[in-house]
Amino acid sequence: MKIQTIVLGEYHHPPVPFCLYQFPTPLTPPLTTQESTIHFFSIQDLTHLFDVADELIPVYRDHPSYFCKDQAGRCYLMTKGVADVACKRRLTVLAELCRLTDRDVLAGAADPWLQRVHNLRPCPKQVLEQELAPTRLDGREWFLKPSIRLSPPVEERSSTLPKPSSLLLKRLAPKQGNKTTPHLTISTPSYDQRNVSIQSAPLHVRRTTTISGNRPHKVVKRSTLVPATSTGINFPSPPIVLSQQQQQQQQQQQQQQQQRHLSQKQQFLLPFEHLYDNLEQTRMLKTTLDDQIRRSSSLMKTLQSSSAMVEGLVRRQMKDSIEQQFEARLRECFNRVAALERLQQPPEEKTLRATGSPERQQQQQQQPSVLAELMSRLDQLEEKMDKRP
Repeated sequence: MKIQTIVLGEYHHPPVPFCLYQFPTPLTPPLTTQESTIHFFSIQDLTHLFDVADELIPVYRDHPSYFCKDQAGRCYLMTKGVADVACKRRLTVLAELCRLTDRDVLAGAADPWLQRVHNLRPCPKQVLEQELAPTRLDGREWFLKPSIRLSPPVEERSSTLPKPSSLLLKRLAPKQGNKTTPHLTISTPSYDQRNVSIQSAPLHVRRTTTISGNRPHKVVKRSTLVPATSTGINFPSPPIVLSQQQQQQQQQQQQQQQQRHLSQKQQFLLPFEHLYDNLEQTRMLKTTLDDQIRRSSSLMKTLQSSSAMVEGLVRRQMKDSIEQQFEARLRECFNRVAALERLQQPPEEKTLRATGSPERQQQQQQQPSVLAELMSRLDQLEEKMDKRP
């Protein structure tokens, strides 16, 4: 049959196309409407891009009709089965791709989902036609091999044996009339605890002889491990008396109680340990704060002691800067007043004034106060201005 293939993207090197396959479904009887199609994905593509090989075996067991393969052995799975696998694995991208139709894919509705697929490179959409003869799977495909068993499962036999408590009671029962041995109890461990019990021979080897008289009690031997042919000399293992078991149980209980007591004690002391840690941390912080306060106070004292020196330095600097500016302005005023005086004097006096100006300048430099001289000269100028008609 002819099938249509829509190329969605490519992966691997050399590139392998990731396609959506449309298989036509013939209708019986034939209708005039367009044939319906069933969408398939290649199992090789799904395994490489989404790693769903483990989920395909139960789908094949439940719905083998969802699968098919071509002449080359390439296997395909219906989008309905792919959607079930995607829901189990919570693969949202794969589930959304299964819901889209061919028109949606060609319209670009699948592009946002394809961009989220790892190792899938985009490529231009193409619609191809090819001949394919689908056949059913025979169960020997590569993704179905783990499900085939060559032999039936082996049933594991449990090695646990029944406890010999009833047998011991029967063996320990009195056999000779009223001659009983009160307050005598012999217990042996179960078969599960055989490795735990004491299996060592006594230190001094004694020859066991039969006593013709009355026997107070009989020690039970283990018949499961001793061979049938008995010799004259036997080395029986000492039986475990109930008192020994009680001592072992008491020791175990004491150890458990000690562990519980330690755990309870640790739980009880845990808040106090936290409190002690917090107190220690607070003490360290207080020590650091005291050290910082001590350093700050010493720095303040140093600043207070050096305030006079700092004040003197500031005043000296300010005085120098102000005096320089004041002298410059004062010289400017002095020159302007001298210019005005030259303008007010007649020409004869100007010559005399000019000849005597160096002497006057020397006198001005010798005077202690330039400001007083400037004020007097201003007064003279004002008087001259008043006398003029």
